[in-house]
Amino acid sequence: MSGSEIATLIVAAYGATLSTLLGLRDILRGTRRIGVHCSMGLSAPPQGGLLDLVAIQSVNKHPRPVTIVAAGIQMSNRRFFTQAASSMGRMPLPIKLEFGEAVNLYFDLPELRRVMAEKVNAGAKLISAFVRDAEGKEYTCRLPKQLRQLRPG
Repeated sequence: MSGSEIATLIVAAYGATLSTLLGLRDILRGTRRIGVHCSMGLSAPPQGGLLDLVAIQSVNKHPRPVTIVAAGIQMSNRRFFTQAASSMGRMPLPIKLEFGEAVNLYFDLPELRRVMAEKVNAGAKLISAFVRDAEGKEYTCRLPKQLRQLRPG
């Protein structure tokens, strides 16, 4: 092989690699990424008392805006728990998140226990927290240990 053939081969390999990387970058640029985190906590409202809550936080980790339309907790019996309003107020859904923006969605723990105690949910376990976007894609996260071990009642 002559020197010019080797140079041609190197330039062709470089061009093919560059073209592939640019194509992958364009594909990934359109992919939405939402970070989901679930936690448990207490809230002390001004009217007094304590509220047991489950909080699901969603963060848009991609420059493309995304609209969150639903959130909740998935159960092992293929059902899910959602609330239109909790003791913290009405859910702000749907909500559009720009890059870096976050939203916290609150669920009442006593209401979740009540739903788990219903006959249709007998024996069901809580699996994961989820957030669904306007295109139907679901983003999930693992539940805290206290929620995974939650029992009805």
